[in-house]
Amino acid sequence: MILCIGDSFTYGEELSDPSRQAWPNLLADTYYGVDVLNLGKSGASNDWIFTTVIERTAWERYDIVIVQWTDPGRIDLSMPGIDIQGVNSNTQRLNKTDKKWLDKYYKEFYDDEYAWRRTITQIIALQNYFKSTKQPYVMTSMNTIIEKRSMFYTVSGAIDTETFLEPLTQMTYKCNKGPGGHPLEAGHQAIAKRMEKHLDENFNLRTTGQW
Repeated sequence: MILCIGDSFTYGEELSDPSRQAWPNLLADTYYGVDVLNLGKSGASNDWIFTTVIERTAWERYDIVIVQWTDPGRIDLSMPGIDIQGVNSNTQRLNKTDKKWLDKYYKEFYDDEYAWRRTITQIIALQNYFKSTKQPYVMTSMNTIIEKRSMFYTVSGAIDTETFLEPLTQMTYKCNKGPGGHPLEAGHQAIAKRMEKHLDENFNLRTTGQW
């Protein structure tokens, strides 16, 4: 089984049928006999992505885990009885009271540098965890910002660039986007093609369906 986890770019936001058209589901069509679990979630934060990957892989092994990191500025709102929501300074779906609190947080308390350091630490920690458990994996990100901010860590070798693909926005820069900036069907096809190329070059999914 291939586990894919990320934000709306992995879920398939703005597609007419994400369950069929999102790039993880296109991989399921490519690798016959290999199941694909798409845990992409609109608005997901890196904290949620990191935590969910650990929870999913602590007791279960996968053919490949594909992790798509997102905007480090997102934080989780966790309330009893309500699914965890990732929000950032541009979130509009909250009521006026909650939006006022959120605006105050980002204006007075949010530290962008700390958010980046936390995300880079999560990337390094997850890579080391995968290596220690011998869990095959691939990583990518939503846009180029993580790539630019983490340059020191890639040069030093702390981040493994061989398993960290170019950002999804780079894979889809020639493709049309929806009003919200998400790749549409052609974009998800381009992402699936890029993932397929990397998987074929590094793993044997077509011949075994298992690792």
